[in-house]
Amino acid sequence: FGSHNAAVSAFQVSSDGTMVVSGAEDGSLAVWRVADGEKVGSISAAHRGSVRAVAIAGATCVMSSGNDGSVRVWQVSDDPRLRMLHRMTPGDAPAPLTALAMWSADANGTKRLLAAGSADGVVYAWTADASGNSTDCGWRAEAVLHHMAGAEISQLSFRGDGASLLAGSGEPHHAGRGEARLFETEKWTSIASSSYTSGVVGCGYSQSPVTIDLA
Repeated sequence: FGSHNAAVSAFQVSSDGTMVVSGAEDGSLAVWRVADGEKVGSISAAHRGSVRAVAIAGATCVMSSGNDGSVRVWQVSDDPRLRMLHRMTPGDAPAPLTALAMWSADANGTKRLLAAGSADGVVYAWTADASGNSTDCGWRAEAVLHHMAGAEISQLSFRGDGASLLAGSGEPHHAGRGEARLFETEKWTSIASSSYTSGVVGCGYSQSPVTIDLA
């Protein structure tokens, strides 16, 4: 693989292992083909400030969130420059969005859920129904969850059937407590939580259909 001009701050491999998306502290975003390491799309200023999280919606669509408090949806095509399809900025003065997760109902992405977590402990959720080109779906704000206020969201993960969302957080300024919390996605209510004596740096749902409830 090639490189960014600044430290890599976000990274994800697609579920089929064919592509990688990476973001850097200078706000740049790149998509790479695993087979030969070729860069298939990039943009030098995806966000103002650091890219904090990335997600892959499919072979032609990736997402990013950053220190500017926005989520951006990008089209991957034959054009080496990524094209922005959507931009969502929750609130007038949003905190940095530090975690990102996306879920699709099927391979065609006809129903989608998107969640972003902030540096001040808020989780934002959007839904979309795609018609035709699955990258051109319109995202609608669905919920704002304040249950983890005061902590930085470090990780978000949807269950394999999209029925729940797992969030991990920690106090950002010192080695304090952490929390993992579950939300159901029909009404976006909190259904369970677990506290820790240190911050949660990673958590996720198993994507295996055999162990769908294993987090």
